Amino acid sequence: MIECFKNGNVIEAQEIFGMKRNSQYTSNKAAGRMDKNTLNRFSDIYSNLYGKDILDNKEIPQDVKVAYQKFLLGEIKNNDANYIIISKIDFHLYLFTKDHKLLNRQVVLLGEDIGKE
Repeated sequence: MIECFKNGNVIEAQEIFGMKRNSQYTSNKAAGRMDKNTLNRFSDIYSNLYGKDILDNKEIPQDVKVAYQKFLLGEIKNNDANYIIISKIDFHLYLFTKDHKLLNRQVVLLGEDIGKE
């Protein structure tokens, strides 16, 4: 990442953080500008973690790690698509890329069906 900035290659740095050159969404577009979306992505401490970094991270709850490891080992298939793991421990959803990098983390509201125990 530092080498990208030293060489003035903002687009490559954006792509490291999961942004795409051809994205239809401006919030995810790697356009070579250091805009608000790019700075937010770079400042996200959870963005772009992968593999052992996720499994060893003390801030990521165990239920996410267990499910993530099943995706890594192929026990759960993601069919070459992005996927979400929702934690019942810290009430966040974790968005992963198809190649298992943590792209984003968001707060979610979880509920319970009153009729179920």
